[in-house]
Amino acid sequence: MEAELDRLLGITKVIWPPGIAGRDITDGHTDFYARFASPGVVVAGLDNDPRSFDYDVTRRHLDILHSATDAHDRPLQVDVIDVPATVREKFDNDDFAAGYINFYVCNGAVIALEHAPTSGEANSAPAARIGPIWSPRDRHPPRTQTGRAPT
Repeated sequence: MEAELDRLLGITKVIWPPGIAGRDITDGHTDFYARFASPGVVVAGLDNDPRSFDYDVTRRHLDILHSATDAHDRPLQVDVIDVPATVREKFDNDDFAAGYINFYVCNGAVIALEHAPTSGEANSAPAARIGPIWSPRDRHPPRTQTGRAPT
């Protein structure tokens, strides 16, 4: 697989975190748990609820990322963002995957989800952490906005 990615895309390094297929709507997609923000910089989610099936897997991912290196054999910078502790009642079910790593980067902005039932400091903290990760590579710092899931 890695040789084919190198041949097709010029990728010289691949990091393979374990998945948890069949547990939620993402089916264990890595982009729900971690993603590169820039060369050598990874944003990763951490689930602090020991009852969650993501509790162990997010810790395993962080162990892998903290010991991994980039394509030039330099240690990765890993920025950790806690997953939401609560979600709106309407979305509180076993299929709903609540995380902040599935944000969208566009021209001059980073669009992040808001999951808590009410606005407030706990809800805006992840969005405030995501935006500055992109600042060094942009000419102008991006604005971080929070959006609500459709109701």
